[in-house]
Amino acid sequence: MRLPAEFLQLSLAFDAERLQAEIDAVPADYWQPHPQGFPGNDALILVSVGGGLRNDELAGPMRPTPALARCPYLRQVMASLRTVIGRTRLMRIAGSAEASPHFDLNYYWHQRMRIHVPIRTHPDVRFHCGDEAVHMQPGECWVFDTWKIHKVTNPADYPRVHLVCDTVGSGPFLDLLAGSVNPRSGEGKPFHPQSVPFRVDADPILQYESFNAPPVMTPWEQESLLANLLDDLARADPPAEVYRQFQAKLERFRFQWRGLWARFGPDPSGRAAYRHALDELSRQLRGFAGQLELANGADPVDVVVKVVIERSLGPERETASVVSSSGPAEPVSMQLQLRRPIIIGAAPRSGSTLLFEALARSPDLVSIGGESHGIIESVDGLDPAARNSRHGTRDGTRSNVLTAENADSETVKTLRHRFLEAVVRHEPAERLKALGPELRLLEKTPKNALRIGFLEEVFPAARYVYLVRDARENISSIIDAWRSGRFVTYPRLPGWNGPPWSLLLIPGWETLPPDDIANIAARQWQLAHEAMLDRFEQLPAEQVVTIRYETLRAEPESTLRRLAEALDLAVPDVDGALPLSRHTLTPPDPDKWRRNEEALERVLPAVETTRQRIERFLERRPPT
Repeated sequence: MRLPAEFLQLSLAFDAERLQAEIDAVPADYWQPHPQGFPGNDALILVSVGGGLRNDELAGPMRPTPALARCPYLRQVMASLRTVIGRTRLMRIAGSAEASPHFDLNYYWHQRMRIHVPIRTHPDVRFHCGDEAVHMQPGECWVFDTWKIHKVTNPADYPRVHLVCDTVGSGPFLDLLAGSVNPRSGEGKPFHPQSVPFRVDADPILQYESFNAPPVMTPWEQESLLANLLDDLARADPPAEVYRQFQAKLERFRFQWRGLWARFGPDPSGRAAYRHALDELSRQLRGFAGQLELANGADPVDVVVKVVIERSLGPERETASVVSSSGPAEPVSMQLQLRRPIIIGAAPRSGSTLLFEALARSPDLVSIGGESHGIIESVDGLDPAARNSRHGTRDGTRSNVLTAENADSETVKTLRHRFLEAVVRHEPAERLKALGPELRLLEKTPKNALRIGFLEEVFPAARYVYLVRDARENISSIIDAWRSGRFVTYPRLPGWNGPPWSLLLIPGWETLPPDDIANIAARQWQLAHEAMLDRFEQLPAEQVVTIRYETLRAEPESTLRRLAEALDLAVPDVDGALPLSRHTLTPPDPDKWRRNEEALERVLPAVETTRQRIERFLERRPPT
């Protein structure tokens, strides 16, 4: 959230030694690697969606984890903030490490202030935000402007640990802000923080977020978000005509959404119309990508995508009829079950999002609303860095490969449960009730190309749709994705000296030349297909349906009709031509690969055996 200054110190003071003793008593295995894989950074989750100790999701009821139950003074510290508590963690930065420069783009943080309480630190630790830097001393309480570029450096030889609490605020919290000080203002006003000592007899009741992702964003929230964005952009002195055209597109969309809201409100019957308006805005804004820049270096198109397009149809919260009242440990009614899932298997950038969005229009299918990286990698032992740490190091990352050996009974149970939770959060309650207790899940995540053997154990009755795209076009699109910087999955991959790692993390990434994107792209395409074929060739013919991307593009209605018949589904309604998928970089063009023609000529011979293997498989199992 934007603030009037880079840093504000709140008038509260805590017992840092008492806090240190509490966190030292928490089991070491409660800590987990940073979600983005930043080296030397890890976290202990205190408040999360559903109270999960490994849950890094942002949409859903926030509840305390078992770790917070072990920390009575931490709870008293949080209560003294007198505000509604959102996602909360202990964030640890190892000695001689840093939290890399970034700003908080996600919709969730757009709406929230971030409170820091230093617990263990060193005088040389510096928190940088914009053009300012401060040292936050143990027991102090701070907020800062998360919209500006910020980072933390820890040159000391021991870890820095902060309590980090996100909040939308409250009336009493606003009063607390009014008494804060800006360390760079030079006002010199009296500042006497209120001491908050530990009380043995105190066990405060904390107020947690329960509603943080509207099923349909109101026009008034959209107007506020877009007005702030345009105001920021105007201050960055953009090209006048480009700014005017960009503003006009947003204004037309805002009026379109206002009309839809007046017609449907949050009623699920309007979701198709709302989705169409978002798809139209997404298409219109593609031409502005790279033409405008905010003061923090962000592309305003990316901001609109993350804050408005991806969040205006958030998870459906009206799910009381399918949610148990037994608390966060069992939030989904056990009457619901996922049966006969449909899993799309594809190399990255092969059109899997287009296929997913088309199939999702079948009335027989449910989904989690997007890709499952967070769900799968939040389970103990399934995050690449966490699996590596079990083998003795914490500074490396293996790959996205998961096999049947990773699917022990507890992992399978946990993963099925989390998928079901995500479906319940995403799908309207009325629709779930109409479908009945057995739900057919549609799942699409490109990393799954390296996980088919694992998924067979999690969902034994799954059907697979093997999507194949022309090798030249597919590898060229992977090259473009790397160059765009929009598909980064591991920003600071330990041991990697190339550009921020994008798309799936393949085995042997350490040996690839970091300055040869074409070679990396070809290897990602090759290993994805080899891994899928290794499993698909072993499965019964009826369990794997094949489809070519080019056929889906050219003949969407007839292709989807045949595909639905093969999968025992009601036919998706696509009403003619397919819209562009949400992850499209530039509109489809059969000759688009030619801009990478020279690089492709160099790398294609190395993957020719894989291309031939794909064609032999398609001869045995002809595409739909």
